[in-house]
Amino acid sequence: MVVAAPVEELCACYERPTVKQHLAAVRMLFDYLVVGQVVPMNPAS
Repeated sequence: MVVAAPVEELCACYERPTVKQHLAAVRMLFDYLVVGQVVPMNPAS
């Protein structure tokens, strides 16, 4: 998965709540792109 590698890198540098916030932001971005029909599916879901 495209999103898994950066999340693993974040886990090595930051605390868990920070990583969860970053992942939530990425999910929200892809949700927005799916709704706008820019991408066909959310790879972060």
